[in-house]
Amino acid sequence: MNEDNIRKWLLKNIKQYAGKKDIEINDDLKLIEELGYDSMRIVELLTKIEEKFQIKFEESENLIDAMGSVKEFVDFFVKIIKRSSYDIRY
Repeated sequence: MNEDNIRKWLLKNIKQYAGKKDIEINDDLKLIEELGYDSMRIVELLTKIEEKFQIKFEESENLIDAMGSVKEFVDFFVKIIKRSSYDIRY
């Protein structure tokens, strides 16, 4: 499992699903306030993550904690993906 590849994939998809397409993604940006994420975009991104990494989010994982900054989101999901022992390949 390569953490750098997971991070790159997550960042690419955060940008893809963002409501604002003309913005450069950085760690400090807020998903909702600055990138234009709404509930539908969040669900679409979470579904994409589940499909790609063959994981299912548990209600107890408190996903709302990850909806702050890009860094918080990426760190949260890297941890979950690594825990699932997914071997990412392109």
